[in-house]
Amino acid sequence: GSYVVSAGTTLYLSEITIPETVKILGQLSFAYNEKLKEIVLPEGLEEIEEMAMFRCWQLEKVDFPSALQKIGSDAFSYCGELKYIYIPASIVDIGHHAFYSCGAEQVNMELSEDEVKDKVKFGDDWAPEKRDTFMKRVPVLYNQLKEEK
Repeated sequence: GSYVVSAGTTLYLSEITIPETVKILGQLSFAYNEKLKEIVLPEGLEEIEEMAMFRCWQLEKVDFPSALQKIGSDAFSYCGELKYIYIPASIVDIGHHAFYSCGAEQVNMELSEDEVKDKVKFGDDWAPEKRDTFMKRVPVLYNQLKEEK
């Protein structure tokens, strides 16, 4: 039970809690779930694979666990309601377009800018973009503390 791939049975749930034993959230796990507002990830989760939460339009809340190392490409693409993104110090890899078209105005990282440069591999256009006159990446803030909500 260390790997989860949903088989479409969760498409109408608005809240999902992933079991504590899960280490990897599989590719396309909850993609296209248009009702999902909150997903609760276990503390031991290490990887969120490609497109795991792709086009979960309503997703508002996801709290990345402190063990998370990898966020796959397009994992949270088109999660327009996702306004708060906090990336823990454990992260080493964020895939291309991981947060493309998310609603966040900024990305909060626990690591310092130097630590990020040394340790984290980023894919192209991984951060959300905001439409001004043209699309521009939202700022990435370093050395952030997690907001308690």
